[in-house]
Amino acid sequence: MTRQSEDGICHDARADGIWFDRPGGLGAMLPYQIKAAGRTTARADMPLVRQRFNQHVLILPTSGVGLIRLGKTELRVQPGNLVWLDTSRQYAHGCVPGTTPWRYLWLGLVGHGLEALFGALHADDAPLVPLADVGGIRDLFVAAIERLQNPDPTTAAQNNAAVARLVGFLVGARGVSADLAGATDVSMAMLAARMRAGLAQVWQIADLADLANLSPAQLHRRFRQAHGATPMDWLRRERIHAAKGLLVATEAKIAAVAADCGYGDPYHFSRDFARLTGQPPSAFRRAGGK
Repeated sequence: MTRQSEDGICHDARADGIWFDRPGGLGAMLPYQIKAAGRTTARADMPLVRQRFNQHVLILPTSGVGLIRLGKTELRVQPGNLVWLDTSRQYAHGCVPGTTPWRYLWLGLVGHGLEALFGALHADDAPLVPLADVGGIRDLFVAAIERLQNPDPTTAAQNNAAVARLVGFLVGARGVSADLAGATDVSMAMLAARMRAGLAQVWQIADLADLANLSPAQLHRRFRQAHGATPMDWLRRERIHAAKGLLVATEAKIAAVAADCGYGDPYHFSRDFARLTGQPPSAFRRAGGK
């Protein structure tokens, strides 16, 4: 359900929430996945969101004015713009102080080439993309969120198609014909995709360096430049994010979730989970992922 305000913008009036993709199945075979999505209301009295989720996030404002901080840069975000953030990098966002609540829809994405495309389109420096067709983009967001709320056998394929359409829009909106290999470190993007596809695997720096045909020191330097974190820190955040989805979408025991996400020791998993999310896995599950 949507409502139209005096500014002519249709606002999504449904309840706030976060929904996660169910892991496994067809999604792992497709180029793109929507790992999480939601509707959010940020009030002026709420602190800015600063957590790193180590995935790409598209934000579609529906009302109010948002504030995004990227380093020393501050941006105001209103309906009529689409925002592209790489949340493995330093950022913060929330409602502009002293204003009415900022409401937005968001999609958390993973997929082959997103890191390379993010760099090629200079989204790290200019994350706001003006919208010519607000309604069409909003429909893509709403449909994707509803599919995660009520998944069926076609959900993964339809969400893959939705992300492909959004990628096409982003490229077209920027009017950029980019040589991705020259714009960003594609080898580091491919290495990240390989680790993301095998979270349960035991990864060692020496193995990763061999895969990238680099020395360990070169790997650390180039991976940090590309992703804003060391390979092991990046992998740790990626595993914890995957665990969030499993904790909410399944009834698996915490030890089994830990193993599926690459942790042989449940204590080590619980410690990392609490450090990165602010609460232990059991509390996160009881709260429904909130």
